[in-house]
Amino acid sequence: MGKLPVKKQRKAKKKEFGAAFKTVDLGRHFNWPPGRVKGEWWRKLADEVRGWPEGRQTSWGIPFRMGKGSGARVVMFKKGSSALTINLRGTADFLCLLHEWRQLPEDLKREDPTEGLVAAEYELLYADGTKAVLPVRARFEVRMAESPGTRLPRLD
Repeated sequence: MGKLPVKKQRKAKKKEFGAAFKTVDLGRHFNWPPGRVKGEWWRKLADEVRGWPEGRQTSWGIPFRMGKGSGARVVMFKKGSSALTINLRGTADFLCLLHEWRQLPEDLKREDPTEGLVAAEYELLYADGTKAVLPVRARFEVRMAESPGTRLPRLD
């Protein structure tokens, strides 16, 4: 009796990060910094944003796609801005967002630097119609000037 042919089994493709990630390109929504920025504080912030890493970056082992070039590189919201809707397809166990918040300096607008201040909110609307509103709080999800809070990772 002869030997039966043995099929070679394909090795499972090793996941780079232990989980599957899919980056979402938000480039069409980038609105800041504009070509010209007025005010010293805003110019310094624009220079810092333009100095951030570009293209595909990894933070906490999670891949992100950062803006590129000298034009608008981020989605900026100011108090009173209208909401931005981003439709996503598929399913996910987690939604990971890389964000930064800055409190305006006292000479521009005086506000109490309260720990836990809700600086932004994400509203997730699921396919089944349920929704969740997730706060982005000063010192917890984003750092604040008076408190080191969670540190943003260096993307070297």
